[in-house]
Amino acid sequence: MSAPFEEWIRYIHLRTNSSGFQTEWWYHRLGCRLWFLAQRNTSTNQVQSTFWPEQLESKQTTEGNDATVGKLGSGGANDQA
Repeated sequence: MSAPFEEWIRYIHLRTNSSGFQTEWWYHRLGCRLWFLAQRNTSTNQVQSTFWPEQLESKQTTEGNDATVGKLGSGGANDQA
């Protein structure tokens, strides 16, 4: 699957930087080397909660589907230690 170069540029670099909480993929590079999700306030950088991918469905159910996961085009995968 491929896309035009301009579409890749938009997908990778031109993101909406929304203010408030969003759910993001993080990678624990210097620790367990596992991917997990974090709910982070983009205004204050405060992490509200973290959870494993398997817990995403139950998190969405309990929070009324507000736990939307940031994609590379709208939140990014953060390489956090």
